[in-house]
Amino acid sequence: MAEVSGRGVGNRYFAYGGAIRGGKTFVCLFLLILLAKRYPKSRWHIIRTTDTLLRETSVQSFLKLAPSGVTIRYSPKVRATFPNGSTINFLAENIKADPDLNSFLGLETNGFLLEQAEELDPKTWEKVKQRVGSWSLPPDQMPPGLVLSTFNPNDGWSRRVWYEPFFEGTLKPPYFYLPALPSDNPFVTADQWATWSEMDAVSQKIFITGDWDARRNDNAFYYAFSRTAHVREVEFNPALPVHLSFDQNVLPYLSLSCWQMHRDGDGVEWLQCFDIFPMRPPTATSSAAAEAFLAKYGDKVQTIFLYGDASGNKRDTRGVGTDYEIVKRILRRLLNNRSDRTFAQNPNIVKRREWINAIFAGKRPNKRIVIDPKCKELADDLHGVKTDANGHKFKQIATAEDGQRYEKFGHFSDTADYITTSIWEDDFARYSGGLMRISG
Repeated sequence: MAEVSGRGVGNRYFAYGGAIRGGKTFVCLFLLILLAKRYPKSRWHIIRTTDTLLRETSVQSFLKLAPSGVTIRYSPKVRATFPNGSTINFLAENIKADPDLNSFLGLETNGFLLEQAEELDPKTWEKVKQRVGSWSLPPDQMPPGLVLSTFNPNDGWSRRVWYEPFFEGTLKPPYFYLPALPSDNPFVTADQWATWSEMDAVSQKIFITGDWDARRNDNAFYYAFSRTAHVREVEFNPALPVHLSFDQNVLPYLSLSCWQMHRDGDGVEWLQCFDIFPMRPPTATSSAAAEAFLAKYGDKVQTIFLYGDASGNKRDTRGVGTDYEIVKRILRRLLNNRSDRTFAQNPNIVKRREWINAIFAGKRPNKRIVIDPKCKELADDLHGVKTDANGHKFKQIATAEDGQRYEKFGHFSDTADYITTSIWEDDFARYSGGLMRISG
């Protein structure tokens, strides 16, 4: 708690997230109790998905900490009343029975504890931000409006709000995140540690070590990709060539990823994505992508190499030549006679999946891939794309406002496939037992 209070000045939205038995619930309940005692007649609310979960978990934990003199009312909703008139109220989300969250209408409170926030609907998070600090007291008795949250590793809204910005080093006030581990909790017993040792390896990583990327990945296409291992800041180096990789889908965007490669003193080749350009309609064209790159980096680049979907050699997104002919006209001053490394035929998707995952897992000698945090769409693709029954990418179908259907995910990860299998084509050929055909 000392760490939270020391860093929490100026913050409003606090999260204590990570592994199980890290003390998340008890720390947050203790803070609510302190606030209720410190500010007479204040109101606080604890939220879980259902009333049953509230009564079986949050209420039971609260009773273990409740100070003497606190009275508990159990019907119709659970409420704890302190001798100074403060209350802690237990509120069920009940999103299925109340999809519009009408229970929040008129709710007045000084702050919330969102228990297991990953189980709550994003609409509840929005309602909480609307209502926090709404219970008025005299100025000299008014507590700060605060939201406390607990959660385990997940892929939902709490990850986007707290964990990803924290991991990327971009989390700023009024948000604060503190990782939780059972090793922080001195009350975890030897018997509990022994029981956890019998869990499967993935569950141990998620729930005991708090590894956010160790999700069950039987159907993850890039099952060896980890934000922790493969996403970190990449510095653009004007002295190195730039490698541009295209995917020509128009919806939701045309994808251009930008890479550089260098070899360190140990002979390890680092392929690093330093930027991406998601070109959304009406500028979802290869020409617009090339021009956007030139506008940002044109005066910093000496040489460019091109990679991408084989379909870019057969059609265009503007109507004046193929996509790559258009791109080469725009970038011609930065190209040479070996710059075109685009495919005549895309490599086998099943073999490239196995090979790229071997690189992510560190099992291909002297080859590493790193993604800059600002390349969000690429990292999201690598993290979230699933595999279909044939070992291909399962691309979720979405419908645009005009009725057009399109593949929602998978496009930026395709650009990563194209450049890796081309720039390291000899290693891919050895791994897959065949050769690719490169157009240029």
